[in-house]
Amino acid sequence: MNNLVLSLAPKFTRLQTLILRQEYPQLEDNAVEAIANFCHDIQELDLSKSFKLSDHSLYALARGCPNITKLNISGCTSFSDGALEYLTNFCQKLKILNLCGCVKAATDRALQAIGRNCKMLQSLNLGWCDNVGDIGVMSLAYGCPDLKCLDLCGCVRIT
Repeated sequence: MNNLVLSLAPKFTRLQTLILRQEYPQLEDNAVEAIANFCHDIQELDLSKSFKLSDHSLYALARGCPNITKLNISGCTSFSDGALEYLTNFCQKLKILNLCGCVKAATDRALQAIGRNCKMLQSLNLGWCDNVGDIGVMSLAYGCPDLKCLDLCGCVRIT
């Protein structure tokens, strides 16, 4: 899959939706960087279950794909909250964000950044993100007025 994305990304420069969800073979950072470098019109991107991806992928998407409105990175366990914060600084058009199982990325710090930067957010999945607490959820309540769907299943730190 990785080699296919690397070879096709330069040819699909007008691509708006890309679903790359799969467990094997795993997608790597250089493929996401190719998407970010060539597919600037991407609005919907599904990278779920790509557990080999690192913060470099989120940094590349932030710089290359600022028009993303729907991002699914559920099951991507290596992303940090700092990388997610960086992404939200640039991708402020996000409407749907799936962070289910992103235990390192989904923290109160990251949710504060989402609340500060993603004013158009309508749906957020934080299922099984056990570093989410009251402070982060309050930031969403105050910062995301359009939020209609919020999944907090398994968020054990919320009181």
